[in-house]
Amino acid sequence: MAQLAQLSSQSSSSQEQNQDYLSINSTLRSPTDSTSQNDTRRKSISASSIQTCTTQVEVQEELGRRETNKGYKAYETKVVVQLSWWQSFKGILRPWRTKSREVTAVVVVADEHGETMDIDNCPWIPTVHVLSREKDEDGRFEEKIAKCMIDTGNLQGNLISKDFLVQHLGHSESEFMQLKESEKAGSSVSGHQVTPEGAVKLTWYHPSSIIIYRDMRFLVMENAMYDMVLCAQAIEKHKIVNPPNFGDVIHTSTSKNTDPEEKDLKAALEKAQNDCATEQHDIEIAKAKGDKPKVQRCQQRLQSKQKELKRAEKASDAYAKRKEKAEESAKSKTKQVKTEVSQQLMKITKVTVAGKDSSLKRASTFTTLQNK
Repeated sequence: MAQLAQLSSQSSSSQEQNQDYLSINSTLRSPTDSTSQNDTRRKSISASSIQTCTTQVEVQEELGRRETNKGYKAYETKVVVQLSWWQSFKGILRPWRTKSREVTAVVVVADEHGETMDIDNCPWIPTVHVLSREKDEDGRFEEKIAKCMIDTGNLQGNLISKDFLVQHLGHSESEFMQLKESEKAGSSVSGHQVTPEGAVKLTWYHPSSIIIYRDMRFLVMENAMYDMVLCAQAIEKHKIVNPPNFGDVIHTSTSKNTDPEEKDLKAALEKAQNDCATEQHDIEIAKAKGDKPKVQRCQQRLQSKQKELKRAEKASDAYAKRKEKAEESAKSKTKQVKTEVSQQLMKITKVTVAGKDSSLKRASTFTTLQNK
């Protein structure tokens, strides 16, 4: 009896495996398949043959392609299930059945040639550093990393996320400043109302730049997509992004013609100015706290930064004088060349006129001789 029960349990498990395989096979069956279900059930496929079969997906764009609105393309593909050697051996009596039924499936792949862009690689959503209310051991304000969106279509003002401002930067709602009339209400590109709760001033900078934007005004938003948003006024005022150029030669940027020495001197001067401003800001904070040792340290650093600033200013002035002299000498050379060219033209004109006069005299003499 135990053997009969074991055999019945094995037969029931094998039937369940076959039913599972048939259910999977039925999901791949084409609606227009002419083979009946009874024919499929007559096949006895073992578990080993199921495991050894491989499935290949062949992409055929000519079967149809449609674009979705998420930056992906959906291709209709032909899925071909290759048979194992055991299945082929069992099909000797029917050699033409070397592969399973062909069905049409949809495989969604990324569009490599589309106009989509990853947020992390987008140059218009950079990562910036913002000074928070928290301080380190030296009493300096700690920096927090924020995702900043450059929105050239925003005419209302710079925006800051309330969650990022309160949770990460350590600001409280009592510090919010009152809004101006032009800042109280606005609308986004999609038509949604934009109603700020207040305004704050923040100091931030980009890690690859030497420029620090101090006390920039931001409007506090409850639901913001990004930590920070720069408006069109700030972008144009601080020249963060160049104006659009649609092939107009007049507005073409001349930054490529800038002298490398001038560029380096300008960068050094701006860095020295920012360093001095930072030290002065630290001195004011230390004085407000009454920390005299820190005030002395900051003053010493400020003196060294001021010396660097003077050296940078002298180098910039010397370069400006050299550039002015070079421009004057170039102008004088150009004027001299123009004078020489005009003199040569005058000589050529005189020779031409003299030649014409001599030819006229010869012609008149020849005419007189003919008349005689």
